[in-house]
Amino acid sequence: MSKRLDYIIDLRTSGCDIETAALLAADYNLLYIVDRHDYFDDASIGVLAEGISYFICGNDSLHDIVLSLVLKFDLSKTYIAIIDKHQIKPVAKCKNSDVFTSLRKAEVCTPYDIRNLSKEITISSILFENIKIQTYLNSTFTAMDNVSFKELLIFCGSTGLSDKSIHNAKNGSYKKSLEFNELFSLREYYDSIVANQTLAKHVSSLVKLRRNKIQMLLTSFYDKQGGFTEFAGFPVIFKYLAAYLLLCAQYKAKYEMFNSAFLYAFRSLDWLCDGILIMNGDAKVGSNVKHTDELLIIQGGKLSKPLGFGAKWKILLPCATFLKLNSNIKNTLDDYIKIRNKHVMTHGSLRISESYFIEFRKNLLNFYAQIDSLTNANGFTLNNVMGNFNDIFRLNYSNFIFDSLCNEFNYKLNNAS
Repeated sequence: MSKRLDYIIDLRTSGCDIETAALLAADYNLLYIVDRHDYFDDASIGVLAEGISYFICGNDSLHDIVLSLVLKFDLSKTYIAIIDKHQIKPVAKCKNSDVFTSLRKAEVCTPYDIRNLSKEITISSILFENIKIQTYLNSTFTAMDNVSFKELLIFCGSTGLSDKSIHNAKNGSYKKSLEFNELFSLREYYDSIVANQTLAKHVSSLVKLRRNKIQMLLTSFYDKQGGFTEFAGFPVIFKYLAAYLLLCAQYKAKYEMFNSAFLYAFRSLDWLCDGILIMNGDAKVGSNVKHTDELLIIQGGKLSKPLGFGAKWKILLPCATFLKLNSNIKNTLDDYIKIRNKHVMTHGSLRISESYFIEFRKNLLNFYAQIDSLTNANGFTLNNVMGNFNDIFRLNYSNFIFDSLCNEFNYKLNNAS
């Protein structure tokens, strides 16, 4: 939660002795505005200065300074004040920005949130008096909007494959189908926009950070011999695929694409089941007549052809892990399988409502939590894996903008959380 200020006192227009400033800071949540980095740096007042919060901002207008501080502090009950005879004298109530206030309260934003707020945030740049600040913020907001749009498009929209690649996939490798084409495409996109050096500096740094997180993720799925990396016997990449598709489903639901969201969530379940089959020794990736490699089912010590989800589900039902599952969740998922088979995008004409998708997602997460518990996942839970994906994109946008302003215009906030 952001800190609430009682008063903002501009010491650039009327000075104040250090003893008075320190005493008032002890009694109120104050922020002093100063124009020099050494304003409270005198060695003789060091101890007194430790409890004083101050903002160094040159000679920019108080209007612009207060507006930027809305990104960092709760100014809903804050007054501009002066110090008169060692006492605080309120002069005017601080003017707030509703958009910046909402942004600060939101704390963490996803690419979807940034896109959703894009118009209001961009317009808010004209509230500043300084043309340079207006221009800088407008370029930053525009860049973040463009990046967020592309992230959403790649992460849960475009396949990142050419038409030829899609056509050739019919005889392709099973391992090839495991590739995160979206993450590869996103990494390439980040590389391209950083290379052209047109981004605002702070946005460019953010993009580089996200690019490196994706690279680290992509190198964690296979060992040096090309085999699946495992956690407690579970092939890591399958849990990441399940988590990724469930996140895609959530984004699609935000855009009210509930039919697509339902099938993405179901595909998430399919990938997780493949991982369980491999972990249990009921399936392996091997060669096939038509494919370079395929997920082959092991039955009676023999390899059989790949199966659809329904058949794989029946193989899993009598396995030790599934026998320990709550019977209600198994029965519930059985019902969802029947609905999936009658869905308009599979074999029927059913369409999915928002409430039905939400309930399905809730039951799916319950199932995943039980599987994690039964397979000794410890910290490698699907919920944590989803968090790893989210951590690539989650951003405290208000702090990001505030820090960006400070870096660009040489502002500095001291002794204030």
